[in-house]
Amino acid sequence: MVGQRVAHCQTLVAALLAAGLTCALAVGSLGCGVSPSDGGGSDGVVQSQSIDVRQAANEAGVPVKDVAAVVNGEVVTWSDVKDRITLLRNTRGLTEDSAYQDYLRGSGMSESDLAMSVLKTLVDETLITVDARNHDIDVDESQIDDRIQRLIDRFPSHAAFVAALERKGYTEESYRKAVLVSILSSKLRTAVIPDTDPTEEQIKEYAYVVAPSLAGRRSSQILFSQTQYAQAVQVYARLLTGEDFASLAREYSIDGSGENGGDMGWDSMNTFVSAYQDALDDLEPGEISPIIHTDFGYMIIKCTERYEPTYDEDGSIDLTTMPSDLIEYIKEQMMSSLTDEAFNGYVKHLEADAALAVFDQSGAQIDPASIGLATYATTAGASSATPSASEIAERSLAASSVDDDLAVVSPANGVKDATEQDGASVLAKAGGAVETSD
Repeated sequence: MVGQRVAHCQTLVAALLAAGLTCALAVGSLGCGVSPSDGGGSDGVVQSQSIDVRQAANEAGVPVKDVAAVVNGEVVTWSDVKDRITLLRNTRGLTEDSAYQDYLRGSGMSESDLAMSVLKTLVDETLITVDARNHDIDVDESQIDDRIQRLIDRFPSHAAFVAALERKGYTEESYRKAVLVSILSSKLRTAVIPDTDPTEEQIKEYAYVVAPSLAGRRSSQILFSQTQYAQAVQVYARLLTGEDFASLAREYSIDGSGENGGDMGWDSMNTFVSAYQDALDDLEPGEISPIIHTDFGYMIIKCTERYEPTYDEDGSIDLTTMPSDLIEYIKEQMMSSLTDEAFNGYVKHLEADAALAVFDQSGAQIDPASIGLATYATTAGASSATPSASEIAERSLAASSVDDDLAVVSPANGVKDATEQDGASVLAKAGGAVETSD
């Protein structure tokens, strides 16, 4: 039965993905590329040999020896690569050389391998930025300001926000640049990849894989400061008499969740501090925790819902027992994953179509395919096979498990927030930029 579901899913997802990618490739330019006759032909030779690297370096104001790649006239430097690796080490707690070397060994990479992986990421970011410009996509400073302000609002002060960025290796300027690239990527994705609403059957296929990871509890909280224990006791007493939790959260909670009656969402979709999670694990819907103390202050928690997947007689997921917000989440994740797959294919075409020269750290020009970039040679015989829904769902789960590179602890609500809840998450790749949904 499971095999039949997966086989059926391969068909439906292939149709969705193929339709999306075909449409994407039909709209707009694929960048300022060179034709196969310009050096990117199917014979596998190094792409774009006619690029004047010295001229590009002079125009960018960088030494020729620092040039790592020239991408449609834009220069990526080895200094850029080193900065991104430094950011990667900081975000993953690898500031000590021993920890960094352990990470490389555990990943099966050398320092050169990581540098080339980061270089590919920077090349792709440059291609996306240039292609967004070709599509007349702009990002206003106010859009960046608004996105960052949403995150700042979760902190008690601007200084606390800056400190959280610094702990992860960002300056305000570097984070701002990352958000810019992310918004450009999001807008380009919207422009070139069409939305397709999945059917209920498609949702069930996808949900079959991801629903177990969504099992958990939804909760609300009332948060008090470190000096408000007496007030917490008074509010707790009122709750025991039957007063409405949401109303008291709106009146007394010092964090932004109070505006929504203290709603903190599902624990399966958030990472709460251990004291919060431990207290929530002991609650059933409608129950209230005792007052708990954390680094963020005093909290009272209420479990508002609990979800465990149930299945029909044929083994398929029963969507009638799934909360509507989780169904919407699955639908959004499914389409996001499909869009990611289609956009990744679009970027591969940008790579193959680009006027591109790549150099190793000795300054020798190398084949772009050697660092994983697509070329005419690699795309000409590429397989058209598309992943099944189960594969896409598994990738989503894997990505969510490592999407913690910019995880920050927000003093406003005591939840370890990987900023994805603010529309920003970190690309799950070596040194990836901040990914934001617009």
